[in-house]
Amino acid sequence: MKFSLRSLLPLSLMFAASAYADSAADAQGANPEKRENDNLLRAPVEEKMTRERFNRMSDAERYAFEFKQAMRDTIRANVNGELILTEDLRRETHRGNLILQREAKSQKEYYEKAEKLLWDTLNRMTEMYLLVGEFAESGGMIPDEYIDAQINARISQEFDGDRGRYLAYLRKIGSNPAAERKKLRDAIIEQNQNWMIAQSIPSEIAPMDVFRAYHQNIEQYKTPESIEYSQIIIYAGASETDSAIGKAARLLAKNLQENPDDFAAAAKIHSRDEFRNEGGYVGWAPVADRSELVVEQLKSVENGRVTDVLELNDAGGRKMFIIFKRHNYREAGVKPLSEVQGQIENYLRAAAEKRARDEKLDALRKRFYVQWY
Repeated sequence: MKFSLRSLLPLSLMFAASAYADSAADAQGANPEKRENDNLLRAPVEEKMTRERFNRMSDAERYAFEFKQAMRDTIRANVNGELILTEDLRRETHRGNLILQREAKSQKEYYEKAEKLLWDTLNRMTEMYLLVGEFAESGGMIPDEYIDAQINARISQEFDGDRGRYLAYLRKIGSNPAAERKKLRDAIIEQNQNWMIAQSIPSEIAPMDVFRAYHQNIEQYKTPESIEYSQIIIYAGASETDSAIGKAARLLAKNLQENPDDFAAAAKIHSRDEFRNEGGYVGWAPVADRSELVVEQLKSVENGRVTDVLELNDAGGRKMFIIFKRHNYREAGVKPLSEVQGQIENYLRAAAEKRARDEKLDALRKRFYVQWY
């Protein structure tokens, strides 16, 4: 399904057009203030706007600036002088929209998800430019030689070293070398700033924080009764009888019971299911997800031992003969803190980094000029 994103674009242009009509009508009068406002509206758009310059503007100058920006339907945001255009958003969301078009079950679902993708992308790009602005404010520099090396590496890896193919690709997507160079530089700066934020977080997580997080989320560490096992499933072929195959399966099971270490090799030869190439290894499975007959068979032997043959019928009514090897068994319970401590520490560290990044971005939004249209 293919849908248009036109309905997702802001309605600010309609309101701006109405405001412009009212302003133009007022400007026809003799009011000097209205004439001055009209002159401001006719002046060139001040694109490289910063928070400092915006704060110095008069109310009329601010109105004129915001109005003219909104009237330019290619501009979706101004982040301290860095413009985010409709074309930028289209390019960044193109692949995601193709996926949504394939997967959406209705036009309504597509619109909702496409709108979220649009605003998530605009927010992500805004955050990148805020971090880029902070880097520039601090006097940071990315050597041109480093950018050149990254571009050359990309041409080598993705275009077999053919710069002509690279340039043709840029033309196809509506870009150019200068734009791609800036995009790469901004991405490197954002990565650097995120790394700096991560470095501000203590590497050690307090044991009490880990203990508290463990008990507050204890439900997710509960484990069901589970069993780890391998299996061999044998069917009768077109020229074979169930009786003959059953006899062969029982003989194989007897041999494997005496030599359980041979189970994986036997599975690769005799088994006829999807686990054959893994030596019949199924892995851990909750007992509740297996039939009572299978569970009973697996519980009939100790870890490392092989069961007798279990005869069952598949969904098509065909007779199948199954041999199991039990590897391990686990009662229902809760994973101990020692087993999940590393996982919890990583989660808490990631959460702390996100908080630090959010706080940094909130501060930058207050310092820098940010306007969405």
